[in-house]
Amino acid sequence: MMKAWVSAFMALALLEGCGAHQEPVRPAHAQPVRAEPFRAPHDASTLQAAAANPRAWVGGLVAFEGDIREVRADHGRPLLQLEVGKSDPHREAVVLWVARIDPGPSVGVAGDRVRVIGYFADDDSLSLTSAGVFPNEARMLSFAEVNLTTGRTHHTYEARTQWHEWEQGEWPSSFPGAPVPDTPLQPTGPSAGGGSTPQP
Repeated sequence: MMKAWVSAFMALALLEGCGAHQEPVRPAHAQPVRAEPFRAPHDASTLQAAAANPRAWVGGLVAFEGDIREVRADHGRPLLQLEVGKSDPHREAVVLWVARIDPGPSVGVAGDRVRVIGYFADDDSLSLTSAGVFPNEARMLSFAEVNLTTGRTHHTYEARTQWHEWEQGEWPSSFPGAPVPDTPLQPTGPSAGGGSTPQP
């Protein structure tokens, strides 16, 4: 009787010992969480805040998603008129002029939806009067653009590091040569396509 009890106890201990070293079962569908590429966390409210205090925002790194309303040219550079916030029923859309830093063909045409990243510029540093842009209209210089409609992309060669960061879902480091804002701007929240506003 004692021998049978000892045998049963040893068998139970062996089973428990084997179980202690088993790896937890992971669901077959479980995948690592990846940051969304080409985040555009700024929206129409960002533009409204910048209009209220433009000097504090000049040089601030921003990224927007918008619909191209018109394409013009400024000294060989494509100039996009974006409508930001068109898809938000709770806000009025705001127009933003986007001038690319380097010359070349436009990344899109009227009707395309794009994401652009760059920094705010004032009329002193980015005069677009010759292209028919009024001094009180919001404007930015872009160093990278992604066309969500066609998949076409463009980035300035000098901004290849920032492009890689943006593509990986990181918030890029400042673009070399951009003016330093009075207060550095940071994106708030991981959302893309609007909904977050930095605090100047």
